[in-house]
Amino acid sequence: MLYNMMTFVIRDMNLKELRFQIQHNFSFTYAVIIFCTLMFIATALAGINNNKVLLDFGANNGALVRIGEYYRLVTSMFLHANPIHLIFNMIALYQLGKFIEDKYGGLKFLGIFILSGIGGSLLSAAINPNVISIGASGAIFGLIGAMLGNAIRKNTYSQELGIDRRSLSIFAISYLVLGFVIPGIDNWAHIGGFVVGIVLGIFFEPLNSFHPSKIKVKLEKILCIFALLLFFLSYIVLVYESFFT
Repeated sequence: MLYNMMTFVIRDMNLKELRFQIQHNFSFTYAVIIFCTLMFIATALAGINNNKVLLDFGANNGALVRIGEYYRLVTSMFLHANPIHLIFNMIALYQLGKFIEDKYGGLKFLGIFILSGIGGSLLSAAINPNVISIGASGAIFGLIGAMLGNAIRKNTYSQELGIDRRSLSIFAISYLVLGFVIPGIDNWAHIGGFVVGIVLGIFFEPLNSFHPSKIKVKLEKILCIFALLLFFLSYIVLVYESFFT
């Protein structure tokens, strides 16, 4: 009886309604948080205090990136060193990610997160090639940068997102300074992610934009899909390197 009722409801729901329900009930922010948590559990079970384990799971290392292991620029942002590292980053991701996702949509949130994380990983690998680096903080700083980038636009093309440029700048700078004071924090990843986030925040149109250019909308979508492809390809290569070489 219940099965028949569900079948009837699904048949009556057209594709547009189904797409609307998925978009408004599914959160990419939660999906990233769950994935980071699962990766932490996996590394913890394998022995998280072992650098070899972290490298096997895709930690960033400039020396390895330079010999062609580019997938580490992506996979490293989903790894965390300990429960405190994970919890603090996931709280920040929950707060900032939900804001960005609500204002830009899920696809652009993922694009900003992944591309900012790659930017942070690149700068970290270039400046500290011998350091093993992990964590989502570079990508999270990209979300902060995107908020600032949108504020820099002066909201000429969209309604205000309620962002105070001065407060946001002070917040970001304070965290960057803190990163230089506290040992063990990869501040170059923060800076790289932050800069990429600002650029994307200036370029990307929020959902409430006034008559955005069709060409620009297509370019944004292509860029975000490219970021998603990099994510999937990076993990395909990681699995291949781990189990088939």
